[in-house]
Amino acid sequence: MRVIESAKIRDMQTLCISMGHIYVTVVYAGTVDLHKQFIWSTLEITEGGASLTSKLFTLIELKERLNMLMLDEHDDFPAIHDYLKNK
Repeated sequence: MRVIESAKIRDMQTLCISMGHIYVTVVYAGTVDLHKQFIWSTLEITEGGASLTSKLFTLIELKERLNMLMLDEHDDFPAIHDYLKNK
């Protein structure tokens, strides 16, 4: 099952992931108590409009979430690896 359709880095700060009717952006928000924090925003297109949610993740949580998305993928998404490598 293919979850991620495409992934790219915009302006070296924002990771953009397209999953069909769901679009995810990840932005570095800063450091709190020596832990890097990232804002994970999800825009989901529905029949009646759209839904937007945002959550704050540490770098470890972000890596876990991205690994879950890529678990069943046969294609490699270098933009995701590059984004995490630079953080």
